[in-house]
Amino acid sequence: MSEARLREAFFAMVFSCTTDTIETEKAMRKNFKTMIIPTPREISKSCGFAIRFADVEEEKLIAAVKCVEVPHALYFLSSKDKWGTRTASLIEEVSEC
Repeated sequence: MSEARLREAFFAMVFSCTTDTIETEKAMRKNFKTMIIPTPREISKSCGFAIRFADVEEEKLIAAVKCVEVPHALYFLSSKDKWGTRTASLIEEVSEC
């Protein structure tokens, strides 16, 4: 992935269990461009991995995330600023299913 692509804003979905991350990514890749990544440092809670969504319409992603039946959280991470930091905004969190 190019340096410019790494600086862009994106959505990340995190889980408390690695298995949930892998299984959800398999299901989501049918409809979205996805990649399993280390959890961004701006997000403190997770199993250590996250699903990164590229080139996605927010409404479609949120609708799909509502169907996920395992505990998860969806974040929007801003583009990197001139100091190389991002802001993470919580979009949705489901702690129990």
